[in-house]
Amino acid sequence: MGVPPSRLPRIRTAALPPAVAPQADAHADSEIRISRRAFFGRLTRGAGEAASSLLPAQAVVIDPRLVRPPRRSRARSRLLAACVELSRARGLPMPYALFRRASAAAACCNRGVCAAVCPTGALFTRAPDETAQERVFSAVDCIACGACVSACPESASQLDECMDEGWRSEAVLWRLAVRECEECGAAFTAREEETLCDPCNKSRNLARDMFRQFFSRPVQTSEVAPSSNHEHVTTQGG
Repeated sequence: MGVPPSRLPRIRTAALPPAVAPQADAHADSEIRISRRAFFGRLTRGAGEAASSLLPAQAVVIDPRLVRPPRRSRARSRLLAACVELSRARGLPMPYALFRRASAAAACCNRGVCAAVCPTGALFTRAPDETAQERVFSAVDCIACGACVSACPESASQLDECMDEGWRSEAVLWRLAVRECEECGAAFTAREEETLCDPCNKSRNLARDMFRQFFSRPVQTSEVAPSSNHEHVTTQGG
């Protein structure tokens, strides 16, 4: 940003004031000490018993792709805060080199791998309502690690340099309709006129291929040319 090193913000660490500092427990020496393995074993057993008593007979399964993980990078947050402070103090624009622009090609099959491997939650899936799903990208949270690009099975994800003010708002990469599969009844994200979910579509294609393989064998049309030196075999009474 063209700021001399002497004017750059610095991180300063200091002890907490006594009013907010944690106080030592006077009864800590009298507590029963247990091993680490015993502690975690007791903790997991207690959590399992509590979960068994609270969960209904049929637990509700939440799609992890619809939940944005709170994993914002602290180092990036400090960097952006310093840039914002310099921008306000010296009247400088935010440097575009800190941000990226994401895009999804038409080959995207909505497998959710890119959002699952994103370490900061910059790429996530959102359901604005019951009839649609959106893949959303936040340039502020993206650290340009490239995990989404390398993990995409269809090579549909791409990261480019941001050349404008687009980093200020979240970008919707695509929006798909949520429909009910006409075969199994499950909800799925559909493209254009799709009416079957991916598993049912694969099952139908597999059945069609097997039918063609076993019941649609090609007819042999080749004929043996008659030989000029053929022999006739006759039998009595024939």
